[in-house]
Amino acid sequence: MKGQFAAVAGYLPILALAIIFGGDTLIGLVGGIHLLPYAFKDVYAWTQENKIYFFFMMFFGSSIIQTQCMASGAFEIYINGNLEFSKLNNH
Repeated sequence: MKGQFAAVAGYLPILALAIIFGGDTLIGLVGGIHLLPYAFKDVYAWTQENKIYFFFMMFFGSSIIQTQCMASGAFEIYINGNLEFSKLNNH
């Protein structure tokens, strides 16, 4: 489940680029901005006014989500090429 969520989070920067460069076209497909709720209009206006900030927020946010989802806390200790301890094998 976490792996699937991390995979979906990887598409957030692509979604951000789609909103930044094709937002008006995408909103036109659903009938125009005048049909959408006021909260959506405000968020969309903010994304268009702060395009670079919005992209980096989505990029780094997706990276954080992916890292947290895939972190297992497991590690291994090798001494002179020999595996001395593995948290992967010890449950």
